[in-house]
Amino acid sequence: MVKLRVEYDKNGCIGAASCVAVDPLRYKLDNLGKADLLGSHVEGNLQILEIETDDPTIFVEGARACPVLIIKVINKETGEILAP
Repeated sequence: MVKLRVEYDKNGCIGAASCVAVDPLRYKLDNLGKADLLGSHVEGNLQILEIETDDPTIFVEGARACPVLIIKVINKETGEILAP
C-alpha cells in the first residue's frame, strides 16, 4: 500500500474537467463548473485527500490531466512528488 496526499487548489481551477474525465470517482464538477476533490477536507485554499492505495496511477493521471497543473500528488512515505 502507498500512502498518498493529493492537494487540489480549487481557486486555480478553470473548469476544463480533465480530472473528472480521467477519475470520475474522485472528482466532480460543482454548480459553478469547478471540480471538487471528493472525500477531501479543506486546509487553507487547498482541498486535501490523504489515502492509502495499492496503485497510485489513477491519482497521478488525474493530476497530470489538469491543464493548469493545480493538482499535486505526493507519496507521504518518501515525500516524492508524483504529479504534476
